Amino acid sequence: MLRLDEQLYGQYDEIPPAVVTTWENREAILQMMQDAAGLSQRLQRLWERSGSVGRLSQDHTDEMALLLARLGDLGSALQRLD
Repeated sequence: MLRLDEQLYGQYDEIPPAVVTTWENREAILQMMQDAAGLSQRLQRLWERSGSVGRLSQDHTDEMALLLARLGDLGSALQRLD
């Protein structure tokens, strides 16, 4: 279960709430982090293929768009964990 650390958040309005992990959601969070790491590696390979200038083929651009969407989905899923 995820919950906000209200003590921390209540004291510091400018600091975003902390994510608290428990044994119940540990595996789900670890899997999401592994997925994010794998996606980041794939994005890094795309960048390297571009010659580090940001020019990609249409196929690579489509793949990057899908990878970025998947990273966004992972972030949303992490926020919804309960």
